Amino acid sequence: MDVKLMATEIKVTLPLGVTQVLGGPSWKGGKLVQLDSTITKATAEDIILNHCWIKPFILQFQDRVPSSFYLTDVFLYLDRLFERNLLIPLEEGESKQSLAAEEAKRVKNLIGALRGLWRSSISAII
Repeated sequence: MDVKLMATEIKVTLPLGVTQVLGGPSWKGGKLVQLDSTITKATAEDIILNHCWIKPFILQFQDRVPSSFYLTDVFLYLDRLFERNLLIPLEEGESKQSLAAEEAKRVKNLIGALRGLWRSSISAII
């Protein structure tokens, strides 16, 4: 799927409250995808908490985890859809590109964990 279409799909499917916060004047930046660690495997609770960020990717890429490059590009375009006020560098050395790459890493972790849970549940049934 095209990066622009995926970013638009994410924005459209975000809960209204999330869209209002991210698009409002009170948004000063921060993590979009909420994970305690990108080093450890995401939990089922993490997947539930962040479902609105991963659902469009899951629907489009049912057989694989999308690449980090693609995910980063989607977050960069999503920033454009939010009038460049979504990815806001808060620390020295941060850029929109580095923030998008961090969000991509979190999404990749979540999708990988979800696929792992799905595979283990199927094997338990068989």
